[in-house]
Amino acid sequence: MKRLLVFGSLAVFGFCFSGLAFAETDTEILLEKIYQAQEDLKETTISWETREIIRSGKRKVKGKIQSVKTKEEVVVGREIALRAWDPDSDKFYTVYLSTPYPTPKPFAFSVLTSGYEVEHVAGRAISKLNFKVWQDGKRLLVLAGKHFWIPPNLEKERSYSKLLVGAKEAIYTPYSEDFYSRYFVKEGVKFLVSEIERAKKDLRERGAMSRALPYKLLADAMPTDYILNLGLNEQMDHEKFARDPRRAADEIAIEYAIELEDAFRWIASSANARGAFQFTNRGRGRRLGTYDTVVNTYEEVELLEDFEDGTQNLQNMIKAAICLLDTELAKFPKEAHELFERDYRVASYYTSAAYNGGWGKANQLYKWVKRNKKKLAADSFNMPLSAVGNRETHTYLQKQAYLWSFIDEAKADIESKNQKER
Repeated sequence: MKRLLVFGSLAVFGFCFSGLAFAETDTEILLEKIYQAQEDLKETTISWETREIIRSGKRKVKGKIQSVKTKEEVVVGREIALRAWDPDSDKFYTVYLSTPYPTPKPFAFSVLTSGYEVEHVAGRAISKLNFKVWQDGKRLLVLAGKHFWIPPNLEKERSYSKLLVGAKEAIYTPYSEDFYSRYFVKEGVKFLVSEIERAKKDLRERGAMSRALPYKLLADAMPTDYILNLGLNEQMDHEKFARDPRRAADEIAIEYAIELEDAFRWIASSANARGAFQFTNRGRGRRLGTYDTVVNTYEEVELLEDFEDGTQNLQNMIKAAICLLDTELAKFPKEAHELFERDYRVASYYTSAAYNGGWGKANQLYKWVKRNKKKLAADSFNMPLSAVGNRETHTYLQKQAYLWSFIDEAKADIESKNQKER
């Protein structure tokens, strides 16, 4: 029998949408609808809007300089397809938009499908781009969008032939306030834990050994909860964290629930840090970038060699993150290794500082703690800014400290639910 959605004034725990309330059990239906919308968009076609331009120039022909004109097809706009759902009728609708290219500031668009009103809520890039949709005055729930993803090296490119080859079609459901649900939070944590365990299973089967703790398998050297913490931390916004730590963490877990293995796949920061675990690959001269260094150091893991492909694959990203943390831990004295084995939640401040800010920041923190005879606490990073010398890394470590309680609570909720279902 089909489960009914609960509407009206029932203020129940779970999910709210435009005055409608969903019981917690019915958020399972909502998640299924999101996956259905994403699947539907695979068969949806989006296109570029192009224009032919004539360029004037000069070239040498038979020893003489002549004026020449060439034609070139350039991109001036791109389509976006939104998949919207009416909870009352359980019907889906596809709404097409067009936005100028390159993407303007502020974001601008036009609605191509008649009969709909569309509001741009926030964002410019795929992973943050949110819209609201109305049909005949009634709001629909936008469950997914289909876009062209343009790699950073082509962001200023206008040639249609180059974009046709270099850009990719991407289907994504960014976090929005419409999806705020404790059920989604738990599902996101469950999913990420399962992905970490799957990655560690592969590392065990390969027999990959830790460089920091050479008597241990790499998979056993890095605790699952630590990788889970990192996976949440890397995507948590600093300003949101400062305002509301719980909400900031919830939003990231929710995005893992609704996107699964594609979560944060298309993320590229201003520093070209890519993917869910935000890897960079900036080399200098003969010095390899971070990603290439990890690939070469852990050959037995067989990470994807291409930086773009590697950072868009969640399993690859998890294994690369484990390798990088192991590399950073290996740089510390034996005392830090022993602390990591006794209490990784405390010792991981050092490896996380290295992961986020580089070895210099991590070494600075280690020496500052030793010199000032301070004791780190897992649940609160209360060291001064001078201990790391970088506000970004300092906030990163504060987020890590907060996330331990968040993780413990989420896992307890999941276990409680599992026991009830047994």
